[in-house]
Amino acid sequence: MYQELRLHGHLNDTIEYYASVASSNLHQHYFYEQEGDTLRFFSPGNELVLKDNRLEHRGNGGTFCEYMFGVEQPLSDMAKAEVRNRLVLYGATYRDDHELVFTDQTDGSLGLDQVFLEGHAICNYFFFLTGPVAGRRSQQQRDIVRLLGKQLKRSPHVGTGDDSELVSELVRLIGPRSALYLIKLVHKPHKAYAELFSRLYFANKAIGDTDFDQLQALAQDLDIDRYQQERIRIDVMYRHPDNRRIVDEYKNILIDCNRRGRIRSADNARLTRLKTLSVRNKIPSALFFTLDEMLRDDRMQHEVDKEDYLTETRQILEGILLHEADIDAGITNEDMLRLLEAKKQASENRDHAFEQMLLETG
Repeated sequence: MYQELRLHGHLNDTIEYYASVASSNLHQHYFYEQEGDTLRFFSPGNELVLKDNRLEHRGNGGTFCEYMFGVEQPLSDMAKAEVRNRLVLYGATYRDDHELVFTDQTDGSLGLDQVFLEGHAICNYFFFLTGPVAGRRSQQQRDIVRLLGKQLKRSPHVGTGDDSELVSELVRLIGPRSALYLIKLVHKPHKAYAELFSRLYFANKAIGDTDFDQLQALAQDLDIDRYQQERIRIDVMYRHPDNRRIVDEYKNILIDCNRRGRIRSADNARLTRLKTLSVRNKIPSALFFTLDEMLRDDRMQHEVDKEDYLTETRQILEGILLHEADIDAGITNEDMLRLLEAKKQASENRDHAFEQMLLETG
């Protein structure tokens, strides 16, 4: 069992905060102080200060948030479906060989606009610990990764904003003589825009002219810049279940190609087929363009079929295999006509590759 103290308030018209301290043996009842517009959360050796639209931090800990669709992230994170969240530890950096290195320089500051630009547009968490970690700052950060890193990267409660469940699963990992300090910052205008866009888009899987005007009026009224509007729209569209299945399959194929350093004919056919299905299912092309920008490398080798009709055949037949990912990729009447035309051309050319593709598809 553990005890938890919570504080909820508003820094200003833009930022809302939720702060918690939780421990199995909670003796320290004072973990914050406010003087004017300055709000300070603290424990022995650690503090986080919010003032003048900036955030200052000292001690151990870091920040985490749910990954938004299309944001830059390590390929290793993208390839693991269970990794949902971005985790940044103070004083940590990557070497050229992708090795994570911890330093003692964990103190710093950043603007709140930067928090919601580099992290999630709506919700970001900050945290620090007392009890289970000791020694130099770099060693404390290593211990935090060992204790909490895996759970922070994978917890579904970060995205849902369920602080009770999040605190519960983290406190169990840090031990009875430890305390967790958790501060959640919410961007209220961005949240309002996301909620409106989600309601309008999920209703018809499209945004009509009237809906667009409504969104533009809200963005102007709340002073939301265009880049953040685009980030939020793309993230919401990706989360529609019908979109997500097709986009995730496209992403997984590109990740495999990226690791191999080449795009095989079969891979290219499946990617093209998925884009064809996206048009049929009214999935925005921006979702695929974002993944292409992130994962397609100009240095990757491309295998191509010798004849156009073989390329077209491969695209249709590879689409059948997409049923394994619960994607409705049924062959339409138009597809059948294209296959018959391809068979005719293959017969005229005495090209047995067409029949070979049929056999490989099974």
